[in-house]
Amino acid sequence: MELEIQSSFGEPSFSHHGSVSGSWSAKIHIWPPTIAELTVNLERSHLIRESQQLNDGELLDNRHKNVEDCLAVYGHVLSEIESKLRAHFKHVGHALEAPAKTSHGDIDVLVAEPTNKSGPVTGAFLAQVLGADKWKRTGGSSTFNLALRWPKEMEEMGGITVAEEGASPSTGADTGEEAKETQKLLNLATTTDPSPSPAPSISSQKYIQVDIHHCPKQTYFTWHLFFQAHGDLRNILGGIIRRHGLTCTSKGLCLRIAEVESHNKEQSRVLMTNSPTTVLSYLGLDTARYWEKFASWDEMMKYAASCRFHDPGHWRERHAEKKATELKANDRQRGAKRPVFAYWIDEYWPAHQDDEPGKSAHLARDEVVEDAKMYFDPDFAERFDDRKTRCVRQINVGQLWADIRKGLPLEGVEIGWVMKGMKRGVASRYEDMPDSEDVPGLREVKAAYAEGRFEDVLVWARENWRGVLEKQKKLDQEKSHAHLTKIKRKKEKENAQTGCDEGRRHEIDPRRTDWRRS
Repeated sequence: MELEIQSSFGEPSFSHHGSVSGSWSAKIHIWPPTIAELTVNLERSHLIRESQQLNDGELLDNRHKNVEDCLAVYGHVLSEIESKLRAHFKHVGHALEAPAKTSHGDIDVLVAEPTNKSGPVTGAFLAQVLGADKWKRTGGSSTFNLALRWPKEMEEMGGITVAEEGASPSTGADTGEEAKETQKLLNLATTTDPSPSPAPSISSQKYIQVDIHHCPKQTYFTWHLFFQAHGDLRNILGGIIRRHGLTCTSKGLCLRIAEVESHNKEQSRVLMTNSPTTVLSYLGLDTARYWEKFASWDEMMKYAASCRFHDPGHWRERHAEKKATELKANDRQRGAKRPVFAYWIDEYWPAHQDDEPGKSAHLARDEVVEDAKMYFDPDFAERFDDRKTRCVRQINVGQLWADIRKGLPLEGVEIGWVMKGMKRGVASRYEDMPDSEDVPGLREVKAAYAEGRFEDVLVWARENWRGVLEKQKKLDQEKSHAHLTKIKRKKEKENAQTGCDEGRRHEIDPRRTDWRRS
């Protein structure tokens, strides 16, 4: 089911600084049976439409009024929500909005440390606190989606009306992409928790979706306020530091292990810090300025470009052999979905390619590793080296077994015997290798394996696999025979016990017989 609210004033467009002209539309998607969403969609068009629309002063006045009205509703509802939540949580807040933001799909609020710790935070509790008609919980997370009614004191703002169920919108129609997004929302109707209240009448009701993210602790709350601030700023900074082996994740700033990341991305990331102040300081960014809003896209991008790892000239290198359409897949996807990031890649960066690079932009990845070890406490250096040693060894061990297996001129069960015997004898997984002294060089190759000299192990394996095969085959056959013998004896014992029980049941008690005869 979809309810649409729409107001049309011509086709819209964005300036480079995020200003908007043209039309805007707002849609309410009802997620039966548990959630409603207000999505404000400001579409993008070519800049030439800007000049065309400027000729109609009345049209622009209407457009700006509706945008201002929508933002006023957002600010009013956000303030009310946070005020109510502060009575129940020690930490309540929201991330700083992106510059020149003219629309809000929903309202996102972070909370942490409930004042009443007698029970878990539930959707029913949050719905009661905020006066929501509907709610649902995102499965497997601590995020609650709530549907709040449009504030009565702002009913007339924007001249927005809600269409009856099944009715067509007054103007326009869903594009293919919009229809897909609507269907995606409808597919999320399955709820984790039951609805706390019956569905209200929706024939003329407007809703605002509020997402409450319950953080497990205060440090998580603080990090996510930082991580989500300024919209696409984290994607821009992420693109700057990525080639240096640095990654900013939902857990904190991480340094990737180059030898591991192609095998296991998660294991390659070693946490450096989850302190926003420390992250900004390490990247060479102004800490105080980060916690203030940016007035425009260019202002935010100038701030990002002050990162000590930023190299404007890297844009030239990046495009010397590749066209813009051949950028990293993630960058292409972000650019297609996020106009701010697209502007950074396609316009701001090329226009500033001759700017002075950051003081650490020249560092190679191995130099960044040493730089990070010096900057952070010894614990980080120890964790990084330990993770690298452990993961690189796991990778090399896996490659060793693969190389041994690939070189065997065998098929079927015999391959299994050889590999099992190699791991049993060489990797010391077991101590029951029969006649292990008869396998030449086994003691020496065990030492080579322990020391990580896997090339020596591979050479030995190629020369001695036949002996390992025979020994492992003998061991498995002996174990199989012993196992079958054990089962046979157990069954014989059970049969003997059953026979005794049957005999006892048929015995006649002489005393009982004598008693009956008397």
